[in-house]
Amino acid sequence: MRDEILTFRKDYEKLVGRYESLLKQISKYMKDHSFILNDEYKNSDEVWKQLNSIDSFMLQTIRGDLDRITQDCEYLMEKGEQNPVDFPYQQELLTLHMTQLKELRRYSDQIDNTLKDFEKRLLRVEEVISNQMFAN
Repeated sequence: MRDEILTFRKDYEKLVGRYESLLKQISKYMKDHSFILNDEYKNSDEVWKQLNSIDSFMLQTIRGDLDRITQDCEYLMEKGEQNPVDFPYQQELLTLHMTQLKELRRYSDQIDNTLKDFEKRLLRVEEVISNQMFAN
């Protein structure tokens, strides 16, 4: 295989690995903070303790990581479109990776929208916490 195709494939595999790692991190964060999606948090002391431990800065870090991966995905797609191929199997491989990159890019948008919605909810909960603290 041409060096460009091999380099593209290695970059692709690294990107997919980073993406999978980030998805695990997102999943853990969402699972750890899923209690904020319940409206029952207003009545329970235990849930109030959980609410006080919310890490909204971690959410910002996750969204930043997702943004970098998305940019890297777009860069790699541009790079893939510019890579000339010599043989049909190289074209098949390149086409497969490009299709998967487009899917990852689409998933990034969906995940970002979900994180934005979660962040809005998180901000509302933090506001409730602040109001509760000031009331006491």
